[in-house]
Amino acid sequence: MLFPVGDEDHPRRRHGRPWLTWTLMLLNGAVFLLLQLPHEEIIYGYSFIPYELTHGVDLRKPILITDPVSGQELELPQHAGPRPIALTLITALFLHGDLWHLLGNLLFLWIFGDNIEFALGRIRYGIFYLACGIAGLLVQWGIDPESPVPVLGASGAISGLMAAYFVFFPLNRIRLLVAYLIPIRVPAILLIGIWLYMQFQAGWGSLRTEELGGVAYWAHIGGFVFGLWIAIGWRLRGRYYPR
Repeated sequence: MLFPVGDEDHPRRRHGRPWLTWTLMLLNGAVFLLLQLPHEEIIYGYSFIPYELTHGVDLRKPILITDPVSGQELELPQHAGPRPIALTLITALFLHGDLWHLLGNLLFLWIFGDNIEFALGRIRYGIFYLACGIAGLLVQWGIDPESPVPVLGASGAISGLMAAYFVFFPLNRIRLLVAYLIPIRVPAILLIGIWLYMQFQAGWGSLRTEELGGVAYWAHIGGFVFGLWIAIGWRLRGRYYPR
């Protein structure tokens, strides 16, 4: 098991502090602690539900669904969401399934976010972050547009940041712990390449097993591919700030 803990080149001394990255981390944490924990119904109202976007409706009453693996009928809670319901493409990016989901996303945002913020500038970075997150959710929607299962988390947006890091800083060294114990350093291009392979493998497996819920691997893949496309275009045009 490879566990990333940081990168070797945080350019803060040359470019100041990554205020927007820190703000995004704080916002994600605050939404989880101050809104989600005391009000669990927010998850069912403000997560992205593919069925709602497909039919343009806001599901508000619990619905019965059949688990394709066990065959059991389950009651899936629902709750009123924003208007228009398509706004869940944004609100879902700031919700998380549990504390470990949140901490994992914050760790990756801290590792990869600051360099991309300095490379793009804060305004473009913020737009890029949201666009990658929305693109990831739309890919997940395209995979299963009738799904009533909530999709939530910043993973698609962070996957887009990883794609930009892959393009702009492929040789930066990433610090890892092997088996959560042995420290090593590897080029970003290797770590992100392994991660992407694992996402495709798991995403393909999810199509074959038709599991209910679980990790939205196709949102990760969608955010990464969209981010990669945009970052390559910016690099070819020189529209980023080299260090």
